[in-house]
Amino acid sequence: MAKKENVRTSAGRQVMAVFDNYKAYDESTALTIKDFEKVPLSSEMIAYTFGNMIDEKVIIPVGEDRFYLDKNSFKRLEKKVNRIYWVMLLAPSVALIVFLIIMNYDKIFNWLGGIK
Repeated sequence: MAKKENVRTSAGRQVMAVFDNYKAYDESTALTIKDFEKVPLSSEMIAYTFGNMIDEKVIIPVGEDRFYLDKNSFKRLEKKVNRIYWVMLLAPSVALIVFLIIMNYDKIFNWLGGIK
C-alpha cells in the first residue's frame, strides 16, 4: 500500500521525498533545482530548507546547481531532532515533579513515617 500524502508533511520531508524518488544519493545521480519544481512549496521555502540541510551536511552540493542526499547524515539529523523533542518533553515534567516534591515535602515526609 502506498503512503498517503499528508498536507501537514514538513518542508524537509517533501524535499527528501524528491531525492528518494530520483534515488539521488551520490554525485552521479545528483539533482538540479528544476527537479524540485513540482514540490508544493514556495521557492523561498525550498531555498530555506536547502540552506539548512546544506549547513547540516544532509544535502551535498556538487558543482554548480546540483545536489545529492547523504542518507547517513539525514539519519543523524533525525536522531538529533528526536533527542531534542524528548528533552523538550521530559525537562518540564521532571521540573514539575521536583517542584511538587519541594512544595509538599512535609506532607510526603509525614506520610512516610516522619522522624523517629
